[in-house]
Amino acid sequence: MWPVSIGNILSTISLILSITSAFIFYKAYSVLKMLKNVETQRSINDILSGMDNHLKESKLSLNELQKTVEDHQRLSLNHFQKAGFIRFNPFTNTGGDQSFTLAILNGHNDGFVISSLHSRDQTRTFAKPIKAGQGEKFELSKEEKLAIDRAIKGL
Repeated sequence: MWPVSIGNILSTISLILSITSAFIFYKAYSVLKMLKNVETQRSINDILSGMDNHLKESKLSLNELQKTVEDHQRLSLNHFQKAGFIRFNPFTNTGGDQSFTLAILNGHNDGFVISSLHSRDQTRTFAKPIKAGQGEKFELSKEEKLAIDRAIKGL
């Protein structure tokens, strides 16, 4: 068993801090030496001034890029990006889930829903406009509401 004392612990901490300080000093010295060697004709102030100008230009470019991205995000809300699909059997006298409802919405939950009702004798297809996730002019069936809900939730 090694004897542990406060002096040993403080000595170890002091040694670690000394090594860390020497490493940080060496890295800073290396960077300054590299800057001086790269541009021997220019002073470090000139080099740092050039780096500052470059940083300002980069910030301006970044701001322009951020504005462009925000514009694209805003515009993309108008594009169709959500879909919900339901198959169902509305009539008891037909087999299988051959009827369907498809909801297609944009980022504002505006769009349309298409429903196709299949029976033994005929198939009927309906389209209804959707505004903010709700039927705009026509009453929606429970399947149409479910398809819209799936589209909004991304299911």
